[in-house]
Amino acid sequence: MLEADFSTTQMAFATSNAIGPQPGDETLFVKFESRAVENETKSREAGHPVYDDIDFIFIMPPGDRNNMRAHKANDYYKARFPKHWEAYQKRESQEAVEGMPLAEWSGVTKGQVEELKFINIRTVEQLAAVPDSNVNNMRGLVDLKQKATAFLDVAKQQADANWKADMESKLAELMEVASKQAETIKTQEAVIDTLKGSDDLKSELDEAPKKRGRPRKNPE
Repeated sequence: MLEADFSTTQMAFATSNAIGPQPGDETLFVKFESRAVENETKSREAGHPVYDDIDFIFIMPPGDRNNMRAHKANDYYKARFPKHWEAYQKRESQEAVEGMPLAEWSGVTKGQVEELKFINIRTVEQLAAVPDSNVNNMRGLVDLKQKATAFLDVAKQQADANWKADMESKLAELMEVASKQAETIKTQEAVIDTLKGSDDLKSELDEAPKKRGRPRKNPE
């Protein structure tokens, strides 16, 4: 289980200020391993699943096979288990492969996945990009390359269509917001004009000469 919840003990370790090995770590089963994790943003843009190679750490208390915990191998775990991390680094090629793994694509069989891996083809993108001069390295590679190219073309078209539809939807939302704002401004201007008219009328009344009555006659 990737990115599993912390146990109480692990949470205490992760939130402590201590950097480096912790008491009792020597009894744990620890293993760093690379796993393919789908990148949702890249998958959405490409129109098909795209995976990134992510380093994970697997930790199991002694004698408890049902309590295997997996977390992303961040700096905390690298510092906590430096010997394990160093050993993992040495046996890994550190070659990051980006794209859709052939094992996740229905266009090939498991046997073909292994054959393609033998000639360093691990993703659909790599398969589609095989130079024509190398298509004879494996039987049926020409057809597989064509299938991969067609698959990526359709996926790209779908991704473009989805992007266009998304942009049109966002544009419609913006236009609706702009229309509502324009109506609000129009209403506010009408209110201001009304208030201004009231002020002008009051000003005119204040400035108008006062009507004088007839002078009172002095009594005889």
